[in-house]
Amino acid sequence: MNTLTRTLEMLRAAERWPWDPDMRTARMERNVPKMLAVLPPQEADDWRARIDAEAARLDAAA
Repeated sequence: MNTLTRTLEMLRAAERWPWDPDMRTARMERNVPKMLAVLPPQEADDWRARIDAEAARLDAAA
């Protein structure tokens, strides 16, 4: 299982953000974009959309 899959599964399973604000920033603003940057554009867009949807859901739950 790759890191993007684990990240998405963690977000899907969470009822609220699973990380403190500093870790959330590190993962969502630094790590995820770096991982997406190595993918083909269409695949990166798909992952970005799925992760963004979960982030929006968690933001709404906060």
